Amino acid sequence: MSLIGSLNAAVGGMDAQAFALSSISDNVANSQTVGFKQTDTAFSDYVTQSSATFHSPGAVVALPEYTNSVQGTISQVSNPTALAISGSGFFPVQLPTSATTFSPQQYYTRTGDFTTNNAGNLVNSTGYVLDGWPATNVTGTAFNTNALGPIEISQAPSPPVPTSNITLAANLPATPPVGTTSYSSNVPINDASGNAQTVNMTWSQATAAGPVSATNVVSATNPVIPNQWDLTLASGGTTTGPLQVAFGTTPATAGMITSITAAPTDPAGTAPAVQTTGSPATVNMTLNFGFGPQNIALDLGQFGSSSGVTQFAGTDYAVASQTQNGSTQGNYSSVSIQSTGNVVINYDNGATKTIAQIPLANFASPDSLQQQSGQAFTATLASGPANVVTAGTGGTGTMVVGAEEGSNVDIATQFTQMIVAQRAYTANSKVVTTANSMLQDALNMIQG
Repeated sequence: MSLIGSLNAAVGGMDAQAFALSSISDNVANSQTVGFKQTDTAFSDYVTQSSATFHSPGAVVALPEYTNSVQGTISQVSNPTALAISGSGFFPVQLPTSATTFSPQQYYTRTGDFTTNNAGNLVNSTGYVLDGWPATNVTGTAFNTNALGPIEISQAPSPPVPTSNITLAANLPATPPVGTTSYSSNVPINDASGNAQTVNMTWSQATAAGPVSATNVVSATNPVIPNQWDLTLASGGTTTGPLQVAFGTTPATAGMITSITAAPTDPAGTAPAVQTTGSPATVNMTLNFGFGPQNIALDLGQFGSSSGVTQFAGTDYAVASQTQNGSTQGNYSSVSIQSTGNVVINYDNGATKTIAQIPLANFASPDSLQQQSGQAFTATLASGPANVVTAGTGGTGTMVVGAEEGSNVDIATQFTQMIVAQRAYTANSKVVTTANSMLQDALNMIQG
């Protein structure tokens, strides 16, 4: 009985080592597969009978030991839409069943070599399409987290955007040259059709009847009011202002805007209602280029702040920057992914549009996920449900753009385990040979 048990145990050992070798061969074959997770082997013994005075040979069984939570090496690649995860987490993906339909099964993967296919989806080398949350605004500040689905990249042109905001940063000279009483500059904007228009901005030194001196004379009857400028905006036949912009006269406010009021010549001026330190210094204008009223806010900075428009030392009007948020129609240029997971379409007119955010999925026991073809996984009872969150939250790692995660297989370790499995298999075969020889000796005794 013990010889038969020895044979069974040895055969079981050979089967277990063959199982281990199959995992090793799979690991070695996929040592260069992007996002592949190796499978190790754990051995467990089965005891049939054991006591203080007797032990019967049992058996050994080989069980897979998954390493889904072990990260591979991250390498930068030339593909701008490739993604890797530094830390834990998985990309939620779906498997297409046709050009426009997908399997209802939710899959997860670490294989992030995504490229855009002809349907506008981000798909990896194994055919899985990347899921994301659709954006609810073009700036990418809000997403519908209840609508996880395949990301669709449209190459349709972007419509023109009428200018609604102009931001100006400039410095008016505190002591203009004698005889210089005004400065002008033009700001290019766009109307509702995308046509280029211009806002002419004129700064004139404020004047009023009063005493004349050598430094403030403009004319015999109109001297300059120190630290005050009249701002007039003109475009499309519409004039806004003049508005009287006053700059501080104390050490704490010198050179900073302290108030904006309607100039005496424009009692209906659109001066800001709130003028406390730190509040926006914004002038509103309404223009019409044949497409109805177009409201534009001119941002001059903040009251009591050195940002925006100032009046510091200098002899000329110096514009540091002037920007506006309008644009012409734009044609699709490219798609880019930010480290936050935001998917952004770029247009040739400089406009951008955020269409989705890529979240990451985390599991209580990622090593208990069920492996699927193509380096994908599905959730199981043992792994727990997916917790889909923004990258870098909920225990997930960070997203690395333009990078791929390689296989976590270490070839040297696999070769070592291969040698061990081979020797163990040979040793078990020797047990079979020895037990067989002993059984043959027993049979020879009966025949003799």
